[in-house]
Amino acid sequence: MTDVSVLGAGAFGTALALHSSSLGHRTRVWAYDEGLPEEVASKGENATYLPGFPVPPEVLFTNDMETALQDADLVLLVVPSGFMRSVTRQAALHLPRGALITSTAKGIEEDSLALMSDVLAETLPDHVGRTTYLSGPSFAKDLASRLPADVSLAADDIETARQVQTILHSPLLRVYASDDVIGVQLG
Repeated sequence: MTDVSVLGAGAFGTALALHSSSLGHRTRVWAYDEGLPEEVASKGENATYLPGFPVPPEVLFTNDMETALQDADLVLLVVPSGFMRSVTRQAALHLPRGALITSTAKGIEEDSLALMSDVLAETLPDHVGRTTYLSGPSFAKDLASRLPADVSLAADDIETARQVQTILHSPLLRVYASDDVIGVQLG
């Protein structure tokens, strides 16, 4: 069983957590919003960001970054680009050394005009060789509804992308490995 941590409990983070759990991975979700983990636990869904989609009780939502990242094999960074730097600085204190990292943020950091790969190189320097970038024509509700989707997953080292591909790929979410890191980030 793979331990997957999702940092970001919005619609897409929740959808990726549901996908991960459906594949049999132990899944934890870090939520910035205070009270959201209790709401998810009591309502059985993330009614704030992805209403109508049941969250299995084994998917743990938490406001505690250390708990969310404990024993993570794969960390999915599902936060807006404007918050990537602050979230990954906090995460760096708790990331397992061998964890794979996948950013789903598109675009650039507004103040610095840095790509997410540049931001992550600064904030997670020990994980640079284990970092991937995911993008594609996919929507949270479609993924949560288990509609078919194709996404690209890029890394500087194609073998790193293939490792993450193996964890996330399914008949409904087809993950294609690539080494076009810049293209996928801006895609």
